[in-house]
Amino acid sequence: MNLKSLPALLLILFLLVACAGSVQIPISVNPIPTQSPIASPIPTAMPIPTTSVGIGMAIASKVVQLASFGDPLLYHLSYSPDGKWLVVTTSAGIKFYDAASLAPIQPPATQAWAGTPIFSPDGKSVAFTSGKNDTVTLLDVATGNTLQTLSGQPTTFNGMAFSPDGKTLATTMGNNNINLWDVASGKTRFVLSGHADLVILVVFSPDGKTLASTSYDKTIKLWNVATGQLLNTLSGHTDSIFGAVFTPDG
Repeated sequence: MNLKSLPALLLILFLLVACAGSVQIPISVNPIPTQSPIASPIPTAMPIPTTSVGIGMAIASKVVQLASFGDPLLYHLSYSPDGKWLVVTTSAGIKFYDAASLAPIQPPATQAWAGTPIFSPDGKSVAFTSGKNDTVTLLDVATGNTLQTLSGQPTTFNGMAFSPDGKTLATTMGNNNINLWDVASGKTRFVLSGHADLVILVVFSPDGKTLASTSYDKTIKLWNVATGQLLNTLSGHTDSIFGAVFTPDG
């Protein structure tokens, strides 16, 4: 190569490089596909069916009056089977009201009661459990007179149920037993033993011949009301049983 021509060659190379730098070569860049985020479903609670009750001005005063039933504390309230009477247990005692007018009726407030009031099937008497002296008292709704006092047991009553004919009262006891009482005499007919833990609920069959009892021992027991004998034990539940009901045909 002629050394004299070297500067010219270098100049040409410089010009070529400079021109190449000024040319924009399009470069196609494919975007990286991105996955659209999948929205996770937001868990929503199923609506709880509720009964809509409209309160008009005509009965607003009754709502206020009902609030005063718990003076000072309201425990339980129950309607009579015919819906005519309302009985309320409070820390101040038992109160009876006319269900339509909410006017107080006899009997007046007595000693404080803690248990749920249970009406007899004919609605003429009501049974209360007492949280202080472990007794069940049956009152005549019309007069307020005490019909029977069921006591003599060392443990607290947890629940009650009248037989369909109103002649027998079943009470659950704090010692895993069930007492069947003769309402007329106030005497114990049978003590039903067999549950291994506290009895939660007692339910009579529609014909009154069978009593079902549920318990924390995860069983349901069926008893013959006439003899007090155990008929059957329904097992297989995985937890305590807080409810039971017979079909209308038993």
